[in-house]
Amino acid sequence: MSGLATLYTAFDLTWFKGVSSEVFGVGLLLLGSIVVVQLTIIIDQHESRPGGNVNGEQSLHDAIVVALRAQFNRHNYSDVIRVGEALSRPLFESGAFSPRLQIGKMVEESAARSSRTREQYSALIDSIGWSLVELGRYADADRQIKHGLRLAESAEDAFYEAKAHRHLGVIARRQGRFAEAREMYATAEAVASRIPDEHDRLVMLAGLQYALASLSYYEKHFEVASTEISRAIDSFTSLGDEYRLNMARVMQGDIQFQQGARDDARDTYRLVLQNSDRNKETLQYVRACLGLAEARAADHEWEDTAQALRLLAGLNLNEYKAERERRDAIHAMLPGAVTER
Repeated sequence: MSGLATLYTAFDLTWFKGVSSEVFGVGLLLLGSIVVVQLTIIIDQHESRPGGNVNGEQSLHDAIVVALRAQFNRHNYSDVIRVGEALSRPLFESGAFSPRLQIGKMVEESAARSSRTREQYSALIDSIGWSLVELGRYADADRQIKHGLRLAESAEDAFYEAKAHRHLGVIARRQGRFAEAREMYATAEAVASRIPDEHDRLVMLAGLQYALASLSYYEKHFEVASTEISRAIDSFTSLGDEYRLNMARVMQGDIQFQQGARDDARDTYRLVLQNSDRNKETLQYVRACLGLAEARAADHEWEDTAQALRLLAGLNLNEYKAERERRDAIHAMLPGAVTER
């Protein structure tokens, strides 16, 4: 429900925060229906235009992008921002980075044209910047995030300042510039101390705990990484952030595997598979399947390795370059008799 929970802000329904958790949950389900209805209306409006029919073979994501672009072309900037921001987290959780990037660009342009600075820098740092990071377009991501950072600094928005520094740290880490990444994370942590809202501050610090664990993992400091990822898991559990909790558990499984605790790693990956919804947490589901396959392969359990890879059947991995390469490498290890089945 973590992705859906972001939607209420898009419709100015902050009063949901004051109700009980049970009513809040029901309200979120109703709110999800509101979003679907609004998007259906937008798509229907688009289909009614000459030449505007959405091809039936296009995915829902493609249809939404086309429909929002129609609203953007009509200068309906408020609608583009409202719906685009509401969809950002669900698209992130489903791993739909290209549609998220396209929508983020429309949100950023709409915000810039309507003098809505906060919406502009949040799109630059998150919907645009982080999507570019996940797509491996690091130079573009660096430029967009730094643009958003300048705007956030001018607005004295510590949350987005910290997030920008954290994202820049991830870019540095993925490019092997580990010392620079650690400096970025230290800056993000210092900025996070200025976040006025306690919940937002805890969210940012939890994300930094995960980032530091990931950095230590790639530096091959596995004992340190194990301690840091345990802290992140505790934080995400306390925050009720199921998506990032599973993300942290995948990292925990990777660390356990590197430490030689393959039985523990398998249990951790299977816990993620148990808790993941394929439509909601595609990336973590894929990573857990690959981790499980690697753990099985390390023990030469080839039938079980193949079975773990078959869990990925039917999933579109076009936007997961690293995961595709990892899957192919594992598949190449399989004996011929197993591969043919």
